[in-house]
Amino acid sequence: MKTRQALMSAFVELMLADGFDSLTVEAIVSRANVGRSTFYTHFKGREGILQESMHFPSLPLARIATQATDPSELLPMLAHFQKQRALARQFAEGALRKAWIRCLAALIEPGLSILAVRGAAQPGLSIALIAVLIAELQIGIVTQWLASRETSKPLAFAEAFVPATQAAVVALLRCDARVFQQRITTPGVFRP
Repeated sequence: MKTRQALMSAFVELMLADGFDSLTVEAIVSRANVGRSTFYTHFKGREGILQESMHFPSLPLARIATQATDPSELLPMLAHFQKQRALARQFAEGALRKAWIRCLAALIEPGLSILAVRGAAQPGLSIALIAVLIAELQIGIVTQWLASRETSKPLAFAEAFVPATQAAVVALLRCDARVFQQRITTPGVFRP
């Protein structure tokens, strides 16, 4: 666990300093003071460690799409994004944004599938595409908030973000909003 954390810390430090495009496995292992084979014991490559770095901050976003969420539950995640603002900006564009969208969509899709079946939805689009659209929406909203002067209002942001996400889910799944609200308030219903 210590080695994995050292690799992750080295990855984040190097990303902040040099960006993802110039980042190499050699630089990560050198910074973490571990061998190359040790890196590959924990990760499949640069993309593997990148996906792992996005997993934790993406979980709260994914839950909003299919689970009842009190906006105040987002405050730790928003504080994390604010603290890592420079890194979050890098994730807002180019290849990193696409990778974040893929990661977040993969977390959202299972819950949407269950919701579509149990929520009497009639989506006109595939669940996979809906998951990507929701991920794109969420990431766009978060990155615009981080770029704004409104970051001093995280609770106000969260109070708008949760219903905006859920309204998009209802519209894209083409389900009744009342049924959706009933389904997401049932504890544990949509946990894949």
